[in-house]
Amino acid sequence: MVSIRKGGERQYTEAFERFRLHYRFDVQACNPYSGHEKGNVERKVYYTRQHCFVPAPLIEGDEELAEWLHRKMIEDRARPHYEKGRTIEELWQEEQKELLVLPERDLPIFSFHHANVNKYVSVKLFPPSFASVSMP
Repeated sequence: MVSIRKGGERQYTEAFERFRLHYRFDVQACNPYSGHEKGNVERKVYYTRQHCFVPAPLIEGDEELAEWLHRKMIEDRARPHYEKGRTIEELWQEEQKELLVLPERDLPIFSFHHANVNKYVSVKLFPPSFASVSMP
């Protein structure tokens, strides 16, 4: 997906660039071996685990889990943001004004022509050439 050149410059694959352009987002790359840069995300995972899954909920299936978690996240918007002193709901309402509309069609990012299974039950997948994927 990416190679890091001397000086920290990133070079992304053509497939990733197509994906980025299709969904219109910017890349903010972290530095390799710099776990401290990812701490905010890790903290959010910890928060969600502690506030939603301890104690573990009794859920019948994926659909029920998705609905339950959606309700929990909406309820969680009532709390104040740890730094901004305003509720997460207020910040979300502001942020929505800046969101871009998603493309009408998904970008196909992969497909497989065929697969081989050897005697050790190891599977090798053969993808098509990216040149055959057309841009919408």
